Amino acid sequence: MRGPLAHRARPEPPLDVGLAAERTGMAWQRTGLALAAFSALLVRMADRDLVLASPGLAGMALGLALVILGERRYSGVVNRVTGGASCMDHRLVGGLALGAVTLSAASLALVLAVGT
Repeated sequence: MRGPLAHRARPEPPLDVGLAAERTGMAWQRTGLALAAFSALLVRMADRDLVLASPGLAGMALGLALVILGERRYSGVVNRVTGGASCMDHRLVGGLALGAVTLSAASLALVLAVGT
């Protein structure tokens, strides 16, 4: 190939298919760790009251689950992309949204209960 696009005639692929999946996996890990850290603060605010600490404990469990699921999802996405299949998974995003809304509502209730 000659001309202005001659540099594009490389035998190797232009992009690594695993990089986007790796960045997404790291984002899921950061989200899970941030959720667990915020939930730990809720547990600390509960001042040894198990009922008030339950949203924080649930959030910590959800954060751990996100880290584990994010790692499993990364492996699955790389395998699917390498095989030429689609890697969309709406269940994980919906589950995270539901968990975040539930944790936010429970956190608001905790702040209102402790603040009064």
